[in-house]
This record gives sequence, C-alpha cells and structure tokens, in this order.
Amino acid sequence: MLRRAAIVVLATAALAAAAGDPVAAIIDEARGDPVEIFADVVFHLLDAGKIPEKERVPLLDEVFLRATDAREAVPERPAAIRPGPAAPIRAQIKLDALSIQGRVVQALLGIDAKHGRELFSRIPRPNVPRTDCKGTILEDPTPYFEIVEAVVVHAPFTAKEQEDRVPFWTMESAIRGIQTSLEITPAARNLAYLVHDEKDTLAMVSAFAVALGIDDSDRNFGGAIQANVLGAVLVMADRLAKLGAPPQALQSALRGFLVRHLSAARCADSSADYTGAVAAFNAAVAGQTSVLPITPEENTPAKIEGKAESKPAGYSQFQELADQVNAFSKNPDPSVDVLAAVRAWKGGDGDDPVGVFHRKLSLYFQLMGPFAVNYQDSLDARSPLLVNGRAVPRPALTLQAVMPGLIATLSDAEIVDLSPCDWLEEVRNLLRHMTTHASSKVGGKILSQEVVPPDIAQALASSSLSALQVYGRLEILEHSPPSWLIAPDRK
Repeated sequence: MLRRAAIVVLATAALAAAAGDPVAAIIDEARGDPVEIFADVVFHLLDAGKIPEKERVPLLDEVFLRATDAREAVPERPAAIRPGPAAPIRAQIKLDALSIQGRVVQALLGIDAKHGRELFSRIPRPNVPRTDCKGTILEDPTPYFEIVEAVVVHAPFTAKEQEDRVPFWTMESAIRGIQTSLEITPAARNLAYLVHDEKDTLAMVSAFAVALGIDDSDRNFGGAIQANVLGAVLVMADRLAKLGAPPQALQSALRGFLVRHLSAARCADSSADYTGAVAAFNAAVAGQTSVLPITPEENTPAKIEGKAESKPAGYSQFQELADQVNAFSKNPDPSVDVLAAVRAWKGGDGDDPVGVFHRKLSLYFQLMGPFAVNYQDSLDARSPLLVNGRAVPRPALTLQAVMPGLIATLSDAEIVDLSPCDWLEEVRNLLRHMTTHASSKVGGKILSQEVVPPDIAQALASSSLSALQVYGRLEILEHSPPSWLIAPDRK
C-alpha cells in the first residue's frame, strides 16, 4: 500500500511539471507503459543530461519502486545447446527487475551515495534456478555482483565501518551466498580484484572454495563453462597468489567443481566445450604434484539424459517465407507481392508469439536493405545509395512501401505486454538501422550530425501504440534533421 501511495505521489508531482516541457511530457507518457519502457526512457534521458538535478533522485526512486513489476526478475540468456532445438528468441536488453534496481543504485551512487547504499540493502539476492535438460533459457545473476562491486567502490562507509572491514564483508557475504555455477564467473570477475591485503585475501579464497563446492545441474554448469568460469577462477587464483594466498587452494577447489559436474549426468544436446575446459585446466596445473590433472575417466558422464524440445511448429513455414524474401531481395519480381506474404504470416500452431514477432521483423529489415545512408541522398532515387561512403544497390522495395507493415508489427500491444524487452530491442534495431550521418555545407563550413529521417520518427510518434509514440518523440527531440540540413546553403 505504501509503495503504491509513493508512486501516486511521485507521478502526480510529475504531471504538473510536464506542461510545456517536452522532456517531462515524454517521461509522463512513458509512465503509462510497462516499467521496462519507463525505466529505459528515464535512464536514456538521465544519461543524456536532460533531467534537471533536482528531479533526478525522486525520479530514480520511482523507477526503483516500480522495478518489481518487470516481467523478468533477472536477465535471461540462451543455454549452451547444439544447433537443432530452437531456443526461444529472447532480447539481451537488461531491463529486468534486478538490472533496473541495480542501475538506479549505481546512478544514485553518483548523486546521493548514502541513499544509493540504502536502496542496495533493499535488493533481494537473485534466486537462480537449477535449470534441467528441457530448459533452453538460463537466468543470469551478473547484475547482482556488479551492484555489489559498485557499492563497495563508491558507497560511503564510515571510519568505523572501514575499521570493521564492512566493505569486504559485503563482498564475502555475496560470495558465500552463491548457489549455482552461473554466479561464480561474475563474482570472480567483479569482486576478486577489490581485495588488497593478505587477511582479506585468505578469507576471499575460503569463500570461493565454499562456492566451488556446490552441486549444480548440467544446463547451469554448461552455461558456466560457456561463460569461461575456468578462466575467471584461474585468473583470480593468480592474482590472489600475489597477495599471499597459495594458488593450489583455488585450483584444488576448481578441480573438485569440474570433476563433480563432468562425471555427473549430462544433457544430450549440451554444446558446452567440456573437452576444452579440461585441457585448459590440465595445462594450468601442469608441472606440479599438489593438484593433479583431470583424467579421461573423470571427464566421462555417468549417463546422458534429456534434451530441449525441437523447433517450433511453424519454423519450416517461416523458413519457406524467408527463402522467398531472400530470393526477392536478390532478384525483385514485380509479380510477387512479398510484402503481402510477410504481413499475412502469423506463425504456426504452438509458436511462441515473441519468436514470431522477432522473425517477422527480421524479414522486414531484410526487405528494407541498407537504408543507413546519407539522408539527402536517400531522398533522391536518382542518386547513388551510400553506406560508409560506398555506393550500394538500392533495395528491392522503397522505404515507404516497407514501413507501414513494419510499424504495424511494432504496434502490437500484446507483444509489449508479454515481453517489453523483446519489443524494445526491435525498436532499437529499427532506429539503429535508420540513423544516418548527414552533412551539408553552410556558410562555407561543413556541418554534420546523426539524424533519423523525420518521416520515420513521425511515423513512430503517430502510431497507435503509446510506447512507440514515446520513442518517436524521443527521436524527434534528439535526432531530428537540423534546419541547416533541411534547407542547406548551396552557394
């Protein structure tokens, strides 16, 4: 109840500020969208220096309070699976609850560090599941250790807290709380370098040795191998050895961690490089007798079990359509209405709607071709199309022909509700695709600027979807062609 009341108060105060202020108006409109979009807009404007100092802390507080409404608790990434099973397509934009709250804390550490540290204390430790062999997605706890690192480095600690080694115990507690293989790599990379004396070094080694004693699922272990857990621990062992900790302590714990998982049950479709990991470990411990190399028997799984589900039902249908689009792009046939075919495709029975959304937009982007061009040249069909200063063939279809279908696909409110991050990733793809480097001669000087063609930004701002309107207005605010480009001096 208190949380909702706080949000209402913050939002009400912002309404008054929005009148006559385009930045405040954009923020106010974004409030009505999912928190992932609201947070992205706030972070973007904050990074651009467009939010007045007095408004930053209350706005960041509002984002922090709303973060728990995010669709994902932590970031997600594909598991290490051999080609064949089609893992769900998922955005890599980090706007999950943990990442949002972490970005708020890190921003506040540069504005009101005491308040940032207080908010850090409210962030729950991520509860990363032990994904089984049917799973295709892993949860990534990396942001948690990035937040711990930022607090230890930038948060204010009193002289008494420093004397009591509170910064170190903050890190040590995070390490001893490790429950899965996926947490070891980010913990080692983000925290080990912050240790500077022998006493803390020995305690850090002890904490990591405990963490390496976990027993995890093969999916998670494969993900850790893919994230180079081996390299992270060996680099840490070398660094801590220079501060007085024998490297064999971590090498021995790492060996136990590897053998325990390598000799357990293994997913039938795992693509993690277990052989390479064993070879790298054995090379690292070569020439000593205290930590032995891993034998072939220790790298033999007890059994092979389980695998992810096969490709979605409509994948073959999509592949046929993709082949048609590819053929049309290479050799346009006026008798083929490829746009109608793309517009009509809605995936097959049982298809993941977010995956269909991504695949459909990939076809539109292919049909648009290389539109990342000099803005003025792109308006003149007679002039060459330039990409990085080189002339390229014009696409099979005009931008004006492709954009309506693309905008209609982006205007799907169901996708925004299901997965705002996936929707936002495609919006960013479009803007990245359309942002061009424009230049013109004005008064004897060459002026240049990155711009988004005004008709594109306006198409977004005029769409039927509130979230898309917000990003159109952001582009108009930041990347609209300047007057010198629209009416350049030709003398």
